[in-house]
Amino acid sequence: KRLKSQNFYTYGTNLKSNFLIKNIKQNKNLTEFDLLVNVPNKKKLFIKKIKIPLLGVHNVRNSVAATAVALTVGISISDIKKGLLKFRGVQRRFNKIFTYNDIDFYDDYAHHPTEIKVVLEGVKKVYQGYDKVCIFQPHRISRLKDLRKDFSFSFKNADTVILCPIYSAGEKIKLGFNYNSFAKEIIKNSKVKLFLVNDNYQLAKFLKKNMYGKKIVIGMGAGTISSWMKTLPQLI
Repeated sequence: KRLKSQNFYTYGTNLKSNFLIKNIKQNKNLTEFDLLVNVPNKKKLFIKKIKIPLLGVHNVRNSVAATAVALTVGISISDIKKGLLKFRGVQRRFNKIFTYNDIDFYDDYAHHPTEIKVVLEGVKKVYQGYDKVCIFQPHRISRLKDLRKDFSFSFKNADTVILCPIYSAGEKIKLGFNYNSFAKEIIKNSKVKLFLVNDNYQLAKFLKKNMYGKKIVIGMGAGTISSWMKTLPQLI
């Protein structure tokens, strides 16, 4: 508000956004939404049924940022829609890794409380009636120290959390609190069942014993969890 130069556009779900996201609908294969474009000195534009083959409101926002740029430089609506529909996402953004016992296993880069919440909100909306299992590997000791409480509330839309050891990313600092107490905080604040594993072999053993029925599994983190997810088929 204090900027003297107003040479910017805004996008999002806020009603004051120049590129306003409306009517989001999500299913397993597609997310669909409408976009109201209201920029100064131009006629309002309402674009219906933009589709992306990705899950989560964060992906909708990202696609609208790209749409805003594309429209501003003169790319046609039809070309934008085609481009978004064909976009398969970037690696480690809710990528399906494998299926075991008719249960799909996904990998996601979410390693911050806000990212975790957004991904799990999308999963809850789309996978209604499924038990949602989140395999979480905290990334960086300093991040967990700073955001311990926020992390503990991040898993409310999961049913089960499998908590892995911290990926230190080379940090030599001390955590400063008991890891088991952090696990108990997640149980209390997110209302989930939680299991602690020490390595990918324990993880595989747990999954082999417990993965049956109507479930979806998402591995989350920015460390080695991605490689763990990819090697699970050989271990279970």
